[in-house]
Amino acid sequence: MSAQLDTFVAQWTQRRLCVEPGFYAGRPPSTDDISFRTLEDIYQGLRKDIGDVAAANFVRLVNSLDDMSASSLMTALHKFWAQHCTISFVPQRPDDRITVTPVKGKAQEQQLFAVVADAMVHGSTSEEEIRKLSSKVKNVFIHAHLDLIPESERRAEKR
Repeated sequence: MSAQLDTFVAQWTQRRLCVEPGFYAGRPPSTDDISFRTLEDIYQGLRKDIGDVAAANFVRLVNSLDDMSASSLMTALHKFWAQHCTISFVPQRPDDRITVTPVKGKAQEQQLFAVVADAMVHGSTSEEEIRKLSSKVKNVFIHAHLDLIPESERRAEKR
């Protein structure tokens, strides 16, 4: 994980967001984890500290994501950052939402326990439900920056 990304995101979001995907492991998309304000803070931070192109690419990246669970978004954000904010699409895998800390120890054990406990309490969330919840998480942000998304990339989201 990039210490620089962690520092920037902490600064941009006033520490309301953890860039460690495992912190959110197993949780479905939720505006409690990722809100318009969170996405907007990252966008504005990228714009100010990295540049307009990086910020526009972030908007396009968010638009392309089918899974906006915090764990999946953090996984995508790390890939975006690793490519110097020059990409606007990151392939997602279903297991991105259950990503745990890659180092062994208490943090990993706690994250694994949270994934299992959440699955036992809430069961499995269907991919269709993930997409619906993800739309709720990102729609306001996408519509606020629709002018940065080329026509060919715009998605018909249900309100």
